[in-house]
Amino acid sequence: MDSVPFKTLALVPAVATYFLVEHKPEFLLFSRPTYLGTYAQLYIIGFLAWAIWTVLLYPKYFTPLRHIPSPAGGSWWNGHWKAITESASGKPMIRW
Repeated sequence: MDSVPFKTLALVPAVATYFLVEHKPEFLLFSRPTYLGTYAQLYIIGFLAWAIWTVLLYPKYFTPLRHIPSPAGGSWWNGHWKAITESASGKPMIRW
């Protein structure tokens, strides 16, 4: 996974904050828009969108590695951890 794109996560909300507060305050949630509050909201929304993409969507639905064959079974949460820890070293991998 890539690291957090701090420059993009900081710059896009800053530009959007200026545009919204100066030109389109009717689109904001509060009646008295402030730069700091609007920036914080947009930054949090951007970070959450980035986190959902990185953790949930990309690895499951968009990565080119999703079609690589893998052993059958296993848990969605911790994969084949149980089979690996309960068997002798290397036995599950040989069986797969």
